[in-house]
Amino acid sequence: MSKLKIRIYELITFANGLISLVEAQRSFDIAKASRDAMKASLDAAKASANAATASLAEEKAVRALTIVGMLYLPLEFTAGLFSMGQDYGPGQSRFWVYWVVAVPSVCLASVMYIFVVKVMLSGAMDGKWKMSGSSNNGDRHASTP
Repeated sequence: MSKLKIRIYELITFANGLISLVEAQRSFDIAKASRDAMKASLDAAKASANAATASLAEEKAVRALTIVGMLYLPLEFTAGLFSMGQDYGPGQSRFWVYWVVAVPSVCLASVMYIFVVKVMLSGAMDGKWKMSGSSNNGDRHASTP
């Protein structure tokens, strides 16, 4: 009978060892899966950072193009408008009218650009500027139904 007890004890000890081994393998697999998930998350974060950098570079290029357009379009429009008549060309008697119209046009375009970029866009980031008909309660700029 004592040999049977010893054998049962050995089998129980062996079974406990197997259970511990299976639990260790399972913990290892979970840790490995967690590491792989963290690595995938890190790769996604790097891709997101690269996309953000590219977006900022594109935004800077578009802003420069906007400024160039803001300066040249009023001048070009004014030149096109006054090219229809003979008295408004360079060296003619009414060439001064070109500058009287062109300079305020550029100034007006500059003020409009500053208003849009500085006031409206910064307010949109804060959530102050809303479209009429938005349903945010307590929003002072939202229209009431």
